[in-house]
Amino acid sequence: ARMFGLGKATGIDLPREVSGLVPDAEWMRRKLKLEWQEGDTLSLTLGQSALETTPLQMGLLFSAIASGGWVPTPHLLMDPPVRVRKGTQLRLNASALATVKEGLERVVNTDTGTGRLARLPNTRVAAKTGTAQVSRGLPHAWFCGYAPAESPKYSFVIFLEHGGKGGLHAARVASGLLVLMKEM
Repeated sequence: ARMFGLGKATGIDLPREVSGLVPDAEWMRRKLKLEWQEGDTLSLTLGQSALETTPLQMGLLFSAIASGGWVPTPHLLMDPPVRVRKGTQLRLNASALATVKEGLERVVNTDTGTGRLARLPNTRVAAKTGTAQVSRGLPHAWFCGYAPAESPKYSFVIFLEHGGKGGLHAARVASGLLVLMKEM
């Protein structure tokens, strides 16, 4: 998670960026006075527990998957536009990356995929749904991915505060956004 930039600021040129949190055994002992258990690792791998991310961090994570490991340093667009090509190249296991990409494509492009509502004709979308539980109200809905899957041009993050399940409304928003992007 940390290798992909979770738990630290992205370096975007904005003030007061938050870093999020990737909990570990030291954090658990310090903050909760508990020992890390195997179940904590499992919970963390599912994106649960005390994991805290920002939509921008998730966008960069999916950009890295789509590009084979390039994590760009985000920046604001300027007028006139200035291209800044800063970032980090991760060393990713090619076989593991191919497995992850196949799974992300199946989320959208199979009849049983949780993100099938984002399926588009003539464009393969790769994505992951997410439902973040909260103490009150509906859960937050996440839908993160990239398209076209075979030659990515866009990565996206849809986050709907108290939006319910990620595979419902957030997937539909992503589908509409991708249709608009294709028309540009």
